Amino acid sequence: MECMHALRCSAFALIIAGLGAGPAAIARPAQAMIESDPALDLLLTREAQRILDAHQVRTSRSPHVVVNASVDLERQRLIIRFGPGMLPAEDDHSLEEIEQYIRSSLETYAMKSGVGEVQSEVLYEGKPYWEHFPIMTSARSQSSDASMVNSVLVSASHGLVRVHPGLEWEFQRPAMNGVQEDLITPGYAEELQQLMEERGGQLVHRARRNQGDLHPESGRAWSEMSSRYHLRDLLPDRPDIWNHFANSTATDREVSDDIRARPYYANHLGAAGLLSIHTKADASGAARGARVTQAG
Repeated sequence: MECMHALRCSAFALIIAGLGAGPAAIARPAQAMIESDPALDLLLTREAQRILDAHQVRTSRSPHVVVNASVDLERQRLIIRFGPGMLPAEDDHSLEEIEQYIRSSLETYAMKSGVGEVQSEVLYEGKPYWEHFPIMTSARSQSSDASMVNSVLVSASHGLVRVHPGLEWEFQRPAMNGVQEDLITPGYAEELQQLMEERGGQLVHRARRNQGDLHPESGRAWSEMSSRYHLRDLLPDRPDIWNHFANSTATDREVSDDIRARPYYANHLGAAGLLSIHTKADASGAARGARVTQAG
């Protein structure tokens, strides 16, 4: 869920093209509707823990965080619960990628098991992520224009970022099956904007720039750059939106800035919602279709 946690708009949707393929179908016998399936819950928990452990090792974090998952069959709801030690010291959006990966994987498991589509609920120590962090003043809407109620921000993820300390320019996602997510999503965003304006009469803003001269620092096309640099150029007097982690020493601090900047810009606009487009590449190349995830 890209950015999601700082977003305080009344609507939010994550659009995923090419959903990652899940495991082989899990056979479940036909049965009357019950509230839970212990065998399925155990399988989901093991898969969630496997993904989390691999992520923790890869990111040099504590490998002792526990996660469990279960499906409320009657409500068609997947509940993922992270134990102590998972939350960051501040709302830095560092958990969004792993949370999305686990959600997507477990939702696919549930679908292939015969449960069908489920809505996910993710809890950290028993509460939603946003309840652990107060809404920052800088993230609040700066617009009082009532017309903004009919506006949305379309975010094409991800784009080039500068990596410290060498200041190299790198794409945020590796090429997968011959597709570079950072480069393909702006085209989808362009088409989505056109459809929303023509069919819905909505005012559509974009988090990334898809045209214009070259980005001066990198010498690359603006369409390749991430949101952070477009918003810095657009709103030079609002570093709280695009340069929140200025004092960080992390090599990927501008990645964190980019993730935070999108929902903060939506709130700055007073937009009614944010549409974030991702490819969610599947390593096997077998996945097809599109998926939409909505969060309040």
